[in-house]
Parts: sequence; C-alpha cells; structure tokens
Amino acid sequence: MDKKRILVVEDEAILATDLADQIQDLGYEVIGIEDTADGAIQAAEKMRPDLIFMDICLKNSKGGKDGIYTATQIRHQFGIPVVFLTAYSDQETISRAKLAEPYSYLHKPWQPRDVRTALEVAIHKHQREKEIIQREKQLHHTINALGGGVVTVDETGKISAFNPAAESLTGWKREEAIGKPVTLVLPFVQEHFPTRSGEKPSSSVDRETTLVTKEGQQIPVLQRISDLPTADPKMQRVISFWNLDKSEQSFQSLLRAQKLQSLGTLAAGMAHEFNNQLTPILGYTSLLKTMIAPDETTTEIFQSIEESIQRLSNLTRQMLNYAGKARSEMIPIDINHLIVNSQELLRITATKRVQYHQKLSPKMATFLGNPQDLQQILFNLLTNSVEAIGDRGGEIVLSTQTVDLSQAELRSPYLNVTPPAGWYVHIQIKDNGPGILPQHLPQIFDPFFSTKFLGRGLGLAVVLAVVEHHKGSIKVSSLPDQQTIFDLYFPVTSSGHSS
Repeated sequence: MDKKRILVVEDEAILATDLADQIQDLGYEVIGIEDTADGAIQAAEKMRPDLIFMDICLKNSKGGKDGIYTATQIRHQFGIPVVFLTAYSDQETISRAKLAEPYSYLHKPWQPRDVRTALEVAIHKHQREKEIIQREKQLHHTINALGGGVVTVDETGKISAFNPAAESLTGWKREEAIGKPVTLVLPFVQEHFPTRSGEKPSSSVDRETTLVTKEGQQIPVLQRISDLPTADPKMQRVISFWNLDKSEQSFQSLLRAQKLQSLGTLAAGMAHEFNNQLTPILGYTSLLKTMIAPDETTTEIFQSIEESIQRLSNLTRQMLNYAGKARSEMIPIDINHLIVNSQELLRITATKRVQYHQKLSPKMATFLGNPQDLQQILFNLLTNSVEAIGDRGGEIVLSTQTVDLSQAELRSPYLNVTPPAGWYVHIQIKDNGPGILPQHLPQIFDPFFSTKFLGRGLGLAVVLAVVEHHKGSIKVSSLPDQQTIFDLYFPVTSSGHSS
C-alpha cells in the first residue's frame, strides 16, 4: 500500500517538528510543514496531501485567518480531510471548529498513541466517506438511467428528487416539481399520502393505475410506493412508475423482431435451395439450345425458360437481401448517375394511367452502396406506388438531394439502430395514390404484408433490409386518399460532392 502523505500546519516550530517525527515513525510520509493560513492553502493546492494536521489558532497568519478558516477553505476547495490540533476546549471554539467538519482532534500536549489514533480514525473515516459518495453517484446515475419514473419524498410529503423519466412521463420539469406536494404532481398517490395530521402514509405493492400529466393527458402506469431505510428526512419514501403503453410496445417490438428473424432464416434457406435447383436448369437449357436446331417456336420456348429463370434468380437475390445473406460489393455511388442509367428499368413500372417524373438535384454527394441492390429497391418502391395508384390514375415523383441531418431527424420506427448525425443522400419517392391507413403503417415492411393481396411478396421487406445493410434510414408518411412518401437516407462518403 502507498504511504499516506501528510501535511503539518502548526505555528510553534518545536511542536510541528515533534509531530512530523512521530508521524514518520508511524510509517507515514510528511510532505511539508507550514505555519500560516496562506501557506497551508497553497501547499494543499500544490501537493494535494492525503491528510492535514491543522493548528486551530495559527497566530502567525494575517487578517484573522485561523485554522478553522483555513480548514474550511481547504475542505471546500480540495476535499482534503483535516485533524485539528488544539489546546482549547471552550464551547465557542468547539462550535466554530465543527463548521469545518474536522475528521478528528489531537489535543496538546499529545502522546504517540494519540497521534496514531487520530491518524487512523481520520484516514478510515475519509475512506468510508469517499466510498459513500461513490455509491451515491452510482445510485444517482442508475436512477437517472431508468426508463421508469422515480420520485423521492421527504417526511413532509414534498418531492425531494425527480429523475428524467419522471419529467418525461408527467410533463413536470425537475425544477418545478422539487419542493411541491407529491399529491399535486402525482395525483394517483393521494390515498397513500393522507392530508389529515396523525395519519400514517401507507406503502403499496405493484398495481396498475392512471397517471394524469401536467397537460391533463392520461397514461396507464404500473406504480409502487416504498419506505426507504434511511434516517435522512429528505429521503423517506420512493415512488416508481412505468408506462404500461410503452412496455406493451416494447414487448410487441420484441415479438416482431423474433418473427422477422425466423422469416429471415427461412428465406435464406429457401434462397439457397432455389439456387441449387436453378443452376442445373440453366445448364441443361443452354445444352439443349446447342442440341436442337433453332426455329421460331424453339427460340420462344428457350427465351421464356430463360426469362423465368432470371425472375427466379432475382427473387432469390431479394430473399438473400432480406435475410442479410447476400454478398454485396460496396462502391461509391452517384445516385443521379445510377437513376439515369436505370431509366428503362424504372420507367417500365409506369402505366398509361401513371405519370413518372424525376427531380434530381444537380450536385449530389456520393455514398458507398451496391448498384444492383439500389436498383432493386427503387424498382420495388416504384412498383409499390404504381400498384397502389391502380386504375384511379396519378403520378409518381422521384427526387434526390444532399441533406445535413441530426440523429433525431434520422430516427425511424422501423429501425433498431438510429444512424449518427451528418450528411446524407436523400432519395424520395412520392405518389398521389390512395395512401396508407395509420393502423397499417407499422406493418408495411413485414414480409408478405399487403392490404390487397395475400402473400404479395418481399418487396418492401427487401427495401428495409437493403437500407439497414447500407447503414441508412427510412421513413414513411402518408395521408389517406392523398399521398404516400418514402424517404430514404444513405450516409455520404468523405470524398465530397459529384455533379
């Protein structure tokens, strides 16, 4: 164990030297001797001793700065424990000395055993105090990190602590709530905090109740009220409460994630089986073409077979994309260039009743992506818009721009992880079709979900999977009978903008 470093502050030189010798004989290190208040404060700041022996008078100091003043300054500025050296025992001196919160006293004249006792008591007491402070900090951070509201109440029924989750749930700011009657901020605890004098507050087990926020909103919560095993009058009871709506949402999100993970595993297995079967079919088709003399009929047959194989191959790739198993080479993407080069692919999604427009920003940043995957999700989104518009007719607008977004602006209910703030390539697909009903929005990226067809496919599920693979974000907004907007964001590379 490292030697504890001790500073002696005593204006009688003989006593100071004698005390320093006794301290060193006990195995401690004396790092200095001072005889004035200013010298002691400077030495404490510079050398940061573990403990200071301080003369309570310090007659050599100027301006009436005695040892009590000096110890108080050192305690508040540096948190260093002090043992007072004193020959006084009058009540006034003792009362003043208590304000400096000394860790012990050493009375003059002292004996070696007195020095040992004062040293060990002060060091042990300071170590215990540091441990308590550390535990209090850990408890404070833990309470503030909890997702549920936590409120402590003093012996008079007034709020003494209010964590961030309590602020969020109740609508009350901490500064507003502290000192207010708990029944005003949390009306649901009324029965546990009687207003008549002489009635004892009651504790409760977990129970469901309704929280009325500051704005009057009603939120179902699970509450618990408990007594605290402490003598601190400011911390007599603790109230905790959890948003049941949010808990149910978290549970449903977990179930959805487990379901999608299972579907992803199934999709990956089916995709590999498809590939295993497609390879010999394609090989035998190529072999037959060399064995049979071509004519108009056989050419159409072989073309039909190859087109079917290509469609199955594309479906296989989408299944692998959804499962996150596709091997995708990532290269710098100029999205405008990719869209222009995919004009024919994208335009075939349109019909006579659906007009297709592009609004491409003239200067776009680049981002790392896979061209085939990006073409596929654009095709899927445009196809989705065309099918939604149907026979009613309408238009689709595909636009691009580069945007600087905060993390809050990138947050999406469809993503488990929110991308960091920064510059993003923004792709928007907007149609003026029938829109999506609010109750259907949470499900639109589920595999095979459709309001029109049973088992429609993986189109939008693949879109979400590709966006996640590219570490981007996606948002959907819709107004029934007016429009639907898909916003896709991809993080730009550091290579600047391309025109």
